[in-house]
Amino acid sequence: MSSLRFALLLPAAFVAGCSSLTTPYMRPALPAAPAWTQSAGVAEPSAAIGWWRSFGDPKLDQLVEAVLRNNNDLFAATLRVRKALLQAELAGVTKFPVPTGSGTAQRSFPLGDGNAASSSFVAGLGASYELDLWGRLASAQDMASLQAAASIEDVEAARTTVVAATIETYWRLAFVNQDLAAARASLEIARQVEDLVKSQAAAGAATALELAEVRQTLESQAAALADLEQNRVVLRNALFVLLNGGANPVVEPQHLPRQTPVRITAGLPAELLARRPDLRAAELRLRASLRAVDTMRASLYPQISLTGNLGATSSDLLQILSNPVATLGAGIVLPFLNFRDGELRVKVSEVDYEIAVAEFRSVLLTAFSDTSTALSARTALNDKARRLRAALEAAQAADKLTEERYRAGSVALRIWLDAQERSRTAARAVAANRLEQLVTEVQIFRVLGGSPSMPATASR
Repeated sequence: MSSLRFALLLPAAFVAGCSSLTTPYMRPALPAAPAWTQSAGVAEPSAAIGWWRSFGDPKLDQLVEAVLRNNNDLFAATLRVRKALLQAELAGVTKFPVPTGSGTAQRSFPLGDGNAASSSFVAGLGASYELDLWGRLASAQDMASLQAAASIEDVEAARTTVVAATIETYWRLAFVNQDLAAARASLEIARQVEDLVKSQAAAGAATALELAEVRQTLESQAAALADLEQNRVVLRNALFVLLNGGANPVVEPQHLPRQTPVRITAGLPAELLARRPDLRAAELRLRASLRAVDTMRASLYPQISLTGNLGATSSDLLQILSNPVATLGAGIVLPFLNFRDGELRVKVSEVDYEIAVAEFRSVLLTAFSDTSTALSARTALNDKARRLRAALEAAQAADKLTEERYRAGSVALRIWLDAQERSRTAARAVAANRLEQLVTEVQIFRVLGGSPSMPATASR
């Protein structure tokens, strides 16, 4: 009875004098962000669920869904969530009694004659339970739960990144295919010009220099086709990786779309904390780092464990329960006897938390910078598009006029070939600008978390 009375009275004495060691989390002061005035237009609500559908391309939708089903990075991120959830569950197990068991058996053979052999069995059951008076176990479980929640956000962040990479690769394939078609058409025109110059040379109206010039133009364009073909192979391989080795389920796009996808507004800079899963994950890990400080601080206080034992000894296994002995006691670990070492460990954990705060601010500043850059790029590319279209119209007009003058014999062949090259370059610049516009829209979706509105729940 004395050990039982001690076990019951000792925790009560400590509870009377203890206080909560849990530090309330307060979000660090957010760094200042640039004003976002470039956002124009409001997104449709459907974009929050499947924002890639804003591009209005059923083949793209099918490709993205195939990637989401098969992508290896998403599979690995999901496994990390499963691991984190198991670790959180394991941290919770420490708050329950831990059973133990033991058993031994021996048989004795006397050396002398006439004495019979004897057998004995010893069995024991035990359990220990740590009283979480200072919140050490609770803080450890909170820390594991916050890490698991951060891993779940990591899956959403990976999902957004993978979708953005898929869409960008899809549009780049469309650009390469469109560029290849334009290059082949231009090469056919170069062959027609070569035939024209050859016929003129046969009639004595063209020189060997002009034949060499048109031949050089034709070979240069043919060589450029090889580079475009290789670029397409690289992009196809990128899709192969995104699909985890699977085949592309859709026919490759042959040209870039003309329509502009639904645009989303940036909102206020602080809203990024609710929009972006990577930022939510970063804040969850920051909160977990704070719980690590609480866990370390609580470890300086006495750790009190209740233990119970049930044992039996017998000369026959069938009699193992004939003489049980039960004991209940309390064990105390006094870590404060080495207070200096423990105090230093707490200070180290506090510095780790301050480092986590600095890293969180750095992640947030990077997010602000990426968002501001993407929104600014949208405005700049729109302005650039108007200029490039005007330049293309002028180049095509100059090409036509130069051709007429060459056929009339008023300008040299080189002048016409140069005009053709300027027209091709201007057309490619317009297409490249269109690709950049589409990719920038994808990036805006990505930096805003792939959602035009804040989620229903957010980290606090």
